[in-house]
Amino acid sequence: TSQGSRTSKYSIDAGMRYDLLEDLSLTLRANDIFDTQKFGQSSVGPGFTFDFNMRPMTQIISLGIQYKINQGIKQKERKSQEEMSPQNEDF
Repeated sequence: TSQGSRTSKYSIDAGMRYDLLEDLSLTLRANDIFDTQKFGQSSVGPGFTFDFNMRPMTQIISLGIQYKINQGIKQKERKSQEEMSPQNEDF
């Protein structure tokens, strides 16, 4: 900042997805796995000094389910269009 400095802010997140069926997926996500996220700022000027450190509660684990509606229909349409279009082998 123009009158001070900020500390670094970092964390490690991870996620994974598992396809249960062709149109159904399960996702697991973890935020700030090692509980390392923190940040701060220091500012100094004429007549003031300002310091703060923040350690938010960011450890979160979430589980999600994704169902792809009409995904199979779109893929079939795309394949049929590719089969019908002439392919240029010089390209």
